[in-house]
Amino acid sequence: MLEVEVKVDVEEPEKVKSKFDILECKFLRKEIQKDIYFTSSFRDFKKTGEVLRVRKLASGKDVVTFKGPRLESRVKAREEIEIGVGSSFKTVKLLERLGYRPWITISARVCCL
Repeated sequence: MLEVEVKVDVEEPEKVKSKFDILECKFLRKEIQKDIYFTSSFRDFKKTGEVLRVRKLASGKDVVTFKGPRLESRVKAREEIEIGVGSSFKTVKLLERLGYRPWITISARVCCL
C-alpha cells in the first residue's frame, strides 16, 4: 500500500468539520494510540528515512507497521506495510529479541473519519 499524508494547521476546527459534513464524511470514533518506534545498531532508520512502529490501540487491535523512505512528491508519500498483531507486548519482545530497541514512545488522541 502507498500511504499519502497531508498535515495542515487548523485555526477553525468547526469550519473544517462543516466541510466534512458537506462531503458526507462519517465520524467513526475517537481513539487513543500509543506508538513505540524502534531503532537498531544494524539499521539506522533515521538515515534511511524508514519507520518501524508498534501501535497499541485502546480497541485492542494492535498493529506493527513498516514505512519505507519518503517518495519524491509534493506531499508525504511512502510505502506502508501494516500487519495486525494479537499482542503489542509480545510484538515488542519479539522485535527486541531480533535486535531492535524501542527509541521513542508517543501517545495521541485521534479522530477517525
